[in-house]
Amino acid sequence: MDPRTILGPLDWTPLHALVYALWGLVICNVTFAASMLLGHIMIPSMHATGHLKGSALALRIPFTILAVLCLFGTAVAVYVFLSNLFITYDIYPNKII
Repeated sequence: MDPRTILGPLDWTPLHALVYALWGLVICNVTFAASMLLGHIMIPSMHATGHLKGSALALRIPFTILAVLCLFGTAVAVYVFLSNLFITYDIYPNKII
């Protein structure tokens, strides 16, 4: 690795987008998993055992919508990540990545 590449004329915009895409990927995946867990496992289970009233089942719809939005956000984050992956060839030019 040549440090002049990092400190020199490197365009930081793709690297910035790459890091933001990774953070977005993590946040969207965790939110997707939590929404699916609440909307499709915990709420019906707690309703079946009598811990929640019947009106709590209406919360499944917003959690499902949030899960679908997070799944879409994950797809966008993966697309942004893969489209900015070329910056690694500027930092590590002689390595196979």
